[in-house]
Amino acid sequence: MRASHSLVLLAALFALPLAVADARQPRPTGSCPDDVAAAIAEHCPCDQATTHGDHVTCVVRYRNALRRAGCLRDGGRRFVPCAARSTCGRPSAVVCCVPCDDDDDCTTVRARVARDAASCSAAGGTAMGPGTACGVCTASTTTTTSTTTTTTATTTTSTTTTSTLAPGFDFGNDVEFPEASAHAPDYLLGGDVMLPQTAMLTHLCVIAKSAGPNVELALYADANGAPGELVAATAPTPMSVGRMEIPVPPMPLPAGMYWMMGVYDSDASIGVDESDPNMPVRYASQPFASPLPNPFGAANEYSGQRFNYYFKVE
Repeated sequence: MRASHSLVLLAALFALPLAVADARQPRPTGSCPDDVAAAIAEHCPCDQATTHGDHVTCVVRYRNALRRAGCLRDGGRRFVPCAARSTCGRPSAVVCCVPCDDDDDCTTVRARVARDAASCSAAGGTAMGPGTACGVCTASTTTTTSTTTTTTATTTTSTTTTSTLAPGFDFGNDVEFPEASAHAPDYLLGGDVMLPQTAMLTHLCVIAKSAGPNVELALYADANGAPGELVAATAPTPMSVGRMEIPVPPMPLPAGMYWMMGVYDSDASIGVDESDPNMPVRYASQPFASPLPNPFGAANEYSGQRFNYYFKVE
């Protein structure tokens, strides 16, 4: 894990903050800036971000202006994902370095954005303060290993299971919430997730609190504030405790709002947070054995919960 000095440096380079939501397209004047990251940070100051969405929008617009001016050799692909993975416009949020499970073979950590230092600590992580999650911790790929040993009067059998978390960028609620949900079977239910720019979808993910049930995860496009067309889904998958990053056929996702949903074949439990009474939830009755609806159709709704659903892109 890097020291706080590294975080300060990275914040200066990549925190990619936000200015006002100006309807005009910002355009750089004069020659190209010597330090593009610093120019973006100056144009979109993190501590002036009204909301996280405004922050990302500011970075997208200014990055696009720089690209049109020929100031970005690589198209500036890293700036917007790093802006999306920042604390800018999120009061009390912190960058959180979450270690692997306690295991001798686990030597890496993953950088995430937690809603506050307390939730980071509750997830077993170290709060690094405000900024971006890009590059703060030591690795983007983590392997966890668990070993179960069974002993009888005459024999001892050891079984080792290893799961590897995929590399890429996460969008959604990828920091484990301390509380556990009580999901009833046969309901397709979830919340919204914003994708700030076009990316390649690779995985649909959930953080489970209990094992046993089967889960089917689905990603829907937004249709006027509710789930619309089905974009991607996993096959029914047995749940195991912890992170489940289930691969789907890679496909490009346009920027925009999506709905991350899950349905279970028996009582299930995943991470849930109830601290924000305004968080939207949409759901519908959905027998687990039936095909997922496409489009979603009429959705029931309530507010006040968000779940440990997220998706992964490259």
